[in-house]
Amino acid sequence: MTNRIPPRSVLFRRATASARETLAKDLFSPDKVLEAAAQAAALGECFIVLTPPRPIDLRGTETASELLAILKKEGFEFSWDRREHPTNVELPPTFNLLIRWDNDPKIKE
Repeated sequence: MTNRIPPRSVLFRRATASARETLAKDLFSPDKVLEAAAQAAALGECFIVLTPPRPIDLRGTETASELLAILKKEGFEFSWDRREHPTNVELPPTFNLLIRWDNDPKIKE
C-alpha cells in the first residue's frame, strides 16, 4: 500500500480556503454584523461597509454565503464592491460588502 501525498498545489489551495474561511468567520459573523448595523442605525446611518483586513476575496466563503442568506431573509440589500489597491496595482483587489437597510420607500417612520 502506498501513501499518496497530494501535490503541494492541492495542499496550498486547502490552506488558502481555510485561511479565507477563518477571516470570513470573524468579519461576517451574523451577530457582529447585525450589532454593527444596529449601532449605525442608532447614529442615523442607513448602511455599513465590511472591509477585509487586507486585500483578499472572501466572497466565495461559506460564511459569506450564510451571512447573505440571513441578510436576504431579514430584508437587507447588499452588494459586493470591488476596490483596487490604492497604491499598488500588483496587489489583488479587495471586495467590500455594502449592507443597506433603507430599501423600502413605504417606510417613512
